[in-house]
Amino acid sequence: MVELCKMNPKRGWVQQFHPGTMRNINTRMFRKKEADTGFSSIGNPRGTYRISKFPDLLHQEDKLIRTILYNVNPAATAMLIIMPGNFHDGRTPGKMQRETGW
Repeated sequence: MVELCKMNPKRGWVQQFHPGTMRNINTRMFRKKEADTGFSSIGNPRGTYRISKFPDLLHQEDKLIRTILYNVNPAATAMLIIMPGNFHDGRTPGKMQRETGW
C-alpha cells in the first residue's frame, strides 16, 4: 500500500483511509449490492502506533498527499484528531484531516 501511495502525488489525488472499520459485514447484502454500500461497523484499529507510521513513511520521501482519515470507533478519535497535525508542511492547507465516518 505504501508503494501505491507513493505514486499518488503524480495524479493530484486525495487519499482517504478508514482505520478501525469493519467493512461489508452483512454477507447477504454484500452479495446483493456489492462492496462498500453501507454495511460497516465499529472495529478495533490494529495499533495506533502502526497507523501513525503509515503517513510518516510517505512524508519521509515527500510523497504524502492530501489525506482524509475517517473513523467510526470513538476509541481512536483523539488519536485521529491529533495525528494529522504532525504532518502539515506549510504548503498544503489541511494536508491531513480527520472526518467523521458517516
